Amino acid sequence: MNEELTVRLLDSAAAKLPPVIWNEEEVSAALTEMLSAYEGRQYTADDIKNAKVDRAAVNKIEKQLAEAQKQVTALYQQPVAAFAEKMKHYRAMTKQVSAAIDEQVKAVEQAAREDKRRLFCQIYAENIGDELAVLIPFEKLLDERWLNASASFGPARQELLTRIETCRAELDSLRIACGEDFDTVQRVYLKDLSVRDALAEHKRLADLRLAQQKAEQARRQAAAAMAAAPILPQPTEEERQIQLQAARRAEANRHITPDGRLDFSLQTFAAAESPKPYDFRAWLTSQDIEALKAFFADRGIRYGAVPKQ
Repeated sequence: MNEELTVRLLDSAAAKLPPVIWNEEEVSAALTEMLSAYEGRQYTADDIKNAKVDRAAVNKIEKQLAEAQKQVTALYQQPVAAFAEKMKHYRAMTKQVSAAIDEQVKAVEQAAREDKRRLFCQIYAENIGDELAVLIPFEKLLDERWLNASASFGPARQELLTRIETCRAELDSLRIACGEDFDTVQRVYLKDLSVRDALAEHKRLADLRLAQQKAEQARRQAAAAMAAAPILPQPTEEERQIQLQAARRAEANRHITPDGRLDFSLQTFAAAESPKPYDFRAWLTSQDIEALKAFFADRGIRYGAVPKQ
């Protein structure tokens, strides 16, 4: 587009719409006269009829004024609406032209970005090395802002080289510091190229390994202690029952005299226990009965015959 296009309103009527010609002076004079005649006037009963007639005439004039305003508004709106519709059409055309130009501009800018990307990719390939290239792809180091037209190529190139060497140095440092954990730590590092995350993973693994070592040491100590302790065989259920029965029998035999009699002198009772009545049957000799009576008397135990049922 060699010549600049300027939109101009050629017709003076289009630039400035002509005034509406009507009997404004006549209407103004009539209303002014009526206003001065009626404003602040006090009507008498005889004047009411004439006042109503005058009011109807004034209302009629107001309706005529409103109708005239409506007609003129519609008359002037027609060319304005037609002009606005044309402006809408031509503005849409300008947007189409702008979009077509914008598409071409973006295509050129994208081509320039791709040219820059290829240059940075070449620099990456020449400096990354085969071993590091397998681990860190080009996109991991590229900053998309370097491809903008406003970005200077020299500083961006320097930054790319610095990032490559930084990654190489950080991996070497992690390989030395992390030892057996390096493979796992390297995977964490390569995710976001973060040394801090990698070292945190190394510490986590070291803490976990230490905890496992302590647990294993405790297990071994417990096993050694158990091995050193004598093995005491546990009695079977039958053996426990026999031992219980034997203990009861031994306790009972402790109160039998050599001649087979019950020796109450060996019995012990809780002094604080309240006496309770017991009914029982025993097969005793006359000597046993005398001994039992003596025992009851010595202990202060009341006794008597059991009533027959």
